[in-house]
Amino acid sequence: ARLGLKPRVVLSAADTDVIKTYVREGFGIGIIASLAYSTTSDSDLQIRDLSRLFPWEVTRIAYNRDKYLRRYEQRFIELMQHMVADDGVFLPEVPGLRRG
Repeated sequence: ARLGLKPRVVLSAADTDVIKTYVREGFGIGIIASLAYSTTSDSDLQIRDLSRLFPWEVTRIAYNRDKYLRRYEQRFIELMQHMVADDGVFLPEVPGLRRG
């Protein structure tokens, strides 16, 4: 959007292996996080640096709000939130978890 481009997304997948498989099968190009590319197993794929278009990589923690979170799971989420908070990134409120 910043450069006036409007991508036409025809497929979205949460699993990068699915995206890489579709690219290998000739269904177009895919955009994946740099951490999802392996120089050994993905050497058949060409990569390009798009950091000027996508200056950040988003990682989220997902959990089932209808299931009980064990204390160590709650603590893990709290620790991750504090690590991100130190970088100045906005943190949404997670019900039942404390900060500080």
